[in-house]
Amino acid sequence: MRGIHVIVPVDKENMITTILENLKVFYEKIVGKDKVLIIISVEDEYVETVIDAIKKVGVGTLYGTYQVYNLEFAARTTEPFIKRGAKRVSREEILSDIRDQAEFNRTYALSCILAAVLATLGLLTDNVIITIASMIIAPLIGPILGTSLGIVLNIDDLRRESIRSEIAGLLLAILTGFVFTMMLPYTNPTSEVLARAHPTYVDIIFAVVAGVAAAISIVSIAPVALVGVAIAASIIPPAVNIGIGFAFYLKGVEGACAIIYGSTILLVINVLAINSMSILFFWLVGIKPGESIRKELIAKRIARERLVGLIFAFLVVSAPIIYATISHYEEKRIENEIRMSIIAYMSKYHPDIEIVNLDIVYSKQANTAYIYLTIGVSSFNDSIISLASEIKQYVAEKFHIKAKVYLSINIISSYVHIQ
Repeated sequence: MRGIHVIVPVDKENMITTILENLKVFYEKIVGKDKVLIIISVEDEYVETVIDAIKKVGVGTLYGTYQVYNLEFAARTTEPFIKRGAKRVSREEILSDIRDQAEFNRTYALSCILAAVLATLGLLTDNVIITIASMIIAPLIGPILGTSLGIVLNIDDLRRESIRSEIAGLLLAILTGFVFTMMLPYTNPTSEVLARAHPTYVDIIFAVVAGVAAAISIVSIAPVALVGVAIAASIIPPAVNIGIGFAFYLKGVEGACAIIYGSTILLVINVLAINSMSILFFWLVGIKPGESIRKELIAKRIARERLVGLIFAFLVVSAPIIYATISHYEEKRIENEIRMSIIAYMSKYHPDIEIVNLDIVYSKQANTAYIYLTIGVSSFNDSIISLASEIKQYVAEKFHIKAKVYLSINIISSYVHIQ
């Protein structure tokens, strides 16, 4: 439940009370010499309905002011005549929370640096616990949601401040990763570093889900700490990895350029995905400017244009990963077909030979299947000697690809126990 205090000049009292009565909102008023205090109590989901109604007649912009606060209990309330489809916190409360979190200040900068230090140590030592700790203290959720909300509501100062904070935080993370990697001796690419250098479709899905979850947490007044961890997981490690890649490049470590490139792609994809999804969610739940229909229409048009631009950029940057994903599944499909065909062939023409192990690696780019076959036999014969060539010819003719067969032969020994 929320309480709303509206303070307006006495000559505006009748207009405001008429609006509230039309909305069927219960209110009390205290009339002074020059001003009147109107006290309203409503359920959370109706706050924005009331605020939009009074803002459209100038409250808070042309005259007077209003305040929204938590209300533990009210003996009498009524629901507004105009209802919203979903229960959520009001736009003003969302803005109040986001403005504080999106501001670039000393605390924000220090938190970004500390998070980047932990992420660098975690990535370079393959320590997942330290990497997770870096995500907990990273403050990037505020600027990201501030950017999205600034676009949806067409609030230029919020959008600019949030983008500035977001860029500054990412640059601090990259610089911290670079400096600490240069300072630490005997650093080499670890599995954690390499994982961020080779983004997959899973990273894209993770960023999309994180963006929606972040928007939901703000709209529903849910705790944002855990959602902030998901946001940081998408952004802090890739940003730090870029700095690590630059340090590796100066140290002459092999594969440094691939680390820089892959981590940059992953970072850009995650930022675009999170911002796009949160903008889309804010838009769908009906967060919009409340001053006038004209401002609402302008904000919708601008938000739509920017959202389309972000999604287009996201698809362009994601294209290599999407293509690689499609190619990967195509390769796996062909590998499975080759495996099943070889098993069927061996069962039909060489039933006495036991297949110990069969691995298939297909390269679409080279159009070549690499077949690693291990068999078990009790004795050698001519058919076993020519088995590799036989399978190579069979696969090449059936699938119209090149084939290389690596055959390993194990001798199966048997014995008879005589008592």
